[in-house]
Amino acid sequence: MSRKLAGLVLGLGISALAFWWAIPADGLRSLPGHLASANSTYLLLAVVVATATFPIRAARWRLLLRAEDGTMPSWGAAWHATAIGFMANNILPFRLGEVIRGAAVSRLGPVAFPAALASIAVERVFDALSVVALFALALAAGGLPEGLTISGRPAGELVRLVGIAGLVAIAGAILAGVFPDRAARIIRALVPWKGFAEKLVALFDSFAHGLRVLHDPRRILLAVLGSLLLWSVNAWSFGLAFQAFGLPGGPAESVLLQTFVVFAVAVPSAPGYIGVIEYAMQLGGKVFGVPEAASLSAALTYHILTYIPITLLGAWSLSRTGLKLGELKGRE
Repeated sequence: MSRKLAGLVLGLGISALAFWWAIPADGLRSLPGHLASANSTYLLLAVVVATATFPIRAARWRLLLRAEDGTMPSWGAAWHATAIGFMANNILPFRLGEVIRGAAVSRLGPVAFPAALASIAVERVFDALSVVALFALALAAGGLPEGLTISGRPAGELVRLVGIAGLVAIAGAILAGVFPDRAARIIRALVPWKGFAEKLVALFDSFAHGLRVLHDPRRILLAVLGSLLLWSVNAWSFGLAFQAFGLPGGPAESVLLQTFVVFAVAVPSAPGYIGVIEYAMQLGGKVFGVPEAASLSAALTYHILTYIPITLLGAWSLSRTGLKLGELKGRE
């Protein structure tokens, strides 16, 4: 079995298992009742808010993209590439949308393909920082249930652990990005698996390349603020979906749901993260004592409704720009 086929089978298997785990004790019999009771206004607002994160992503990405002459690509190039990339993540395996996004902006920008991939590596660091920061703030603000434990540990203790681990990881990534040659030597010396070590080296090389465009403090500040805005808006969409079903959906609940989902989509899964999003949102609901059937109804509805707009927008961007998905996919 080829590595790609094995990866596809693994992703499909994890998605199927996650969805099976998400099925409540009474099966799916109670889902129609929950779905019928949903507030359509809140659902529509959840879809609008979730879809609004993609223009924010495109605007932030422009800050990290530069052509060879140092100019910033047009808004249209960043937007069409973003829409095409996230559409591809919904319909193709292996998260090929990230590569396709970089390939698309390199055609439309014009931005060199390696530079586009490097900017995506920097994006991931900003994303991790923002999600961890919002999660820690939600726990520290006391908006979560009294005596909350996660994986058997007090939430306060988890705040400290997450905060320390996040700061160490981010500091390590930045140091590795600033000194990629030293980082490469350390990684090759410490990681016993050669293939994995080389992938880490390549990741840090991309990150180091992407950091070169962030010499302007104003641009760094805008990228950080854009990241916090992006993930705050994204968290809000989760809360709105829960509120549509009469479930807790305040700021703390929204951030917790988002954190569960972000960790879940990091594992291999089917295209569009089928199953893992539903299971993650259901786990988040359990923290607040939400019945499994209710949280699954909210998760399924949210996932299906938010899947449609960006997929259609990506298809429209392909048509508008004349790009071909097969050609972009060939850059992997």
